[in-house]
Amino acid sequence: MNTVLVQGRIAVEKVDLLRARLDDDWRVTTWQPGDAVEAFAPLAAEADIVVGGGIPVSPWPAVPKLKLFQIPWAGH
Repeated sequence: MNTVLVQGRIAVEKVDLLRARLDDDWRVTTWQPGDAVEAFAPLAAEADIVVGGGIPVSPWPAVPKLKLFQIPWAGH
């Protein structure tokens, strides 16, 4: 199963739309400001895709499965 991590206040607002458009072989997880910072690294480690803005930890956690980091409002 593929996993997309949607993180950040703005991106999380679109989770329902994303879930409606993805096939059943995708799992959608979320992290947003207000969630425990420690919860981010395990979610990121399982993600094939991260959609959102700034990463809330420094340095980046290990992301062995990551194929794409998408910042949706960055332009084209």
